[in-house]
Amino acid sequence: MKIAALYARVSTGNQEKQETILSQVAEIKERISKDGLMLGNNLSFGDEGWTGSVLARPELDRLRDAVKSKLFQVLYVYDLGRLSRDFLNQLILKKEIEDAGIKIVSLHDINNETPESGFAQNVMGLFHDYERIKIAERFRRGKLYKARNGILFGWNAPYGYRYIKGDKKTIPGSFEVVKEEAEIVKMIFKWFVDEQMTIRKVISRLFEQKILPRKNKKGYWSTSTLSRLLRDETYIGKTYFNKRVAVESINPRKKDGYRKIKKTSRKNRPPEEWCPISVPTIIDEDTFIRAQQQLKTNSQFCMRNKVHEYLLSTLVKCTCGNTRAGEGVKSHLYYRCTDRVNRFPLPKECFVPGVSATILDTKVWNEIYNLLTDPKQIEKQYSRWNMRIATIQNNNDYIDVEKLKKELNELKEQEERFVKAYGAKVISLEQLQSQFMEIKLKKSQIMSKLATSRNNNPPAQKSIILPDLRQFCDTMKAEIKELNFKERQYVVRQLVDTVVTDGAIASVEGSIPLVIPEENTKNNYGQSSINWHRRSSKCWKVNAV
Repeated sequence: MKIAALYARVSTGNQEKQETILSQVAEIKERISKDGLMLGNNLSFGDEGWTGSVLARPELDRLRDAVKSKLFQVLYVYDLGRLSRDFLNQLILKKEIEDAGIKIVSLHDINNETPESGFAQNVMGLFHDYERIKIAERFRRGKLYKARNGILFGWNAPYGYRYIKGDKKTIPGSFEVVKEEAEIVKMIFKWFVDEQMTIRKVISRLFEQKILPRKNKKGYWSTSTLSRLLRDETYIGKTYFNKRVAVESINPRKKDGYRKIKKTSRKNRPPEEWCPISVPTIIDEDTFIRAQQQLKTNSQFCMRNKVHEYLLSTLVKCTCGNTRAGEGVKSHLYYRCTDRVNRFPLPKECFVPGVSATILDTKVWNEIYNLLTDPKQIEKQYSRWNMRIATIQNNNDYIDVEKLKKELNELKEQEERFVKAYGAKVISLEQLQSQFMEIKLKKSQIMSKLATSRNNNPPAQKSIILPDLRQFCDTMKAEIKELNFKERQYVVRQLVDTVVTDGAIASVEGSIPLVIPEENTKNNYGQSSINWHRRSSKCWKVNAV
């Protein structure tokens, strides 16, 4: 008897609550039983709350691993859109599964039994993609039309309000003031404006009075929540639709692992595109304007606005794992653990003492100075690097990065040629899709190898001319002595990765450049000709200070 597997996916939290993924699984299991197959152990895969435009999904990856290991012979899906809503990604997954000799059975699509049905299945895949785009556009236009007519709909009401759902045909949605929460909002504005409290003092007052936010996960208000509350024009009777747009984060907090949503950041649209909607007021306009002025004043005179110079700012960490931030007055400057800030207003958990910023900055800078101006140290590091290059190049796992990049460029050129051929009606849409699928697979393989090469391969480096090394070090001595604070900080940030300290001993981890430029021009450390940025992530040294 053939072994079967199933894959199901729902894209929203509402679908999860409505148990639509369970209905998918139940229908698929019924079909497997009807076809006389057996569902394998641990071969039921389901991604709940994952959009179909994202390819990196935990259960989908587990399915692909099972495909690679050929643990089953038939894969059942509710429809091919469950695999991916992106047509090209759908083609890649289908080819990957079918190349492993596994048959795909879709309950609500044409299945690939003949060349004709295979073509029809691809057309259906295009419709999945088209449907996703069309539905999104239809929703956007509908919402925009309602908002321009002053209609509230599906709103996540801010603190102090609740959203009252209206009748779809006659009565629009509206905001209703929640009296208990509204009084707390007024109290927050009064503390902030009349008593001129900082946001952190307001948090402390709320914590002492056991006033909790609506979404009570931590058990206390956060600075970001209160900051948004104090800036929210809803409280003076103005709320806006189409004010922000979702975008992909440039520097996401979670760089590794899975992300359900690609566009996790928000940015404001131009003000002329905003759609104002009137709602009940909680705060008078004069109080709101004074709050905005107070926010500017607090920002201007905030203690976080650094008036002192911290050479290792953002680089120093505590042994508990938290970052250490600069703090102090005049000559008494310290790097202290941010645990007490992160946990505020809860009591701190880290009791590791602070470390003198003046002493630590001086010690680390002297160590960097010695590393960059001592020929013996540079020769030693260069020898280690040279040995590693030789070891890797003799290893079978060595990856030719330049060759891979060349292949990648050739594939991009192929894509352009096929698009032109399709535009000139030399090839059909089916041929174009087939070629694009193969090219995308090859590109995906090359990108995977390039990603691996970052760990296995050393970056390309020019050879150090050892006879000039002493002269280079003499030049460095003269140059480094003339650096101002900002230039020193730039050098430190290029060479040092982290400084971990328990208050008594500091461990410095970083790397030094192994490239000497051919030109002998004077160095500008803002746009360095010494190639500070060209350094090996593996050629690092740890020093106790």
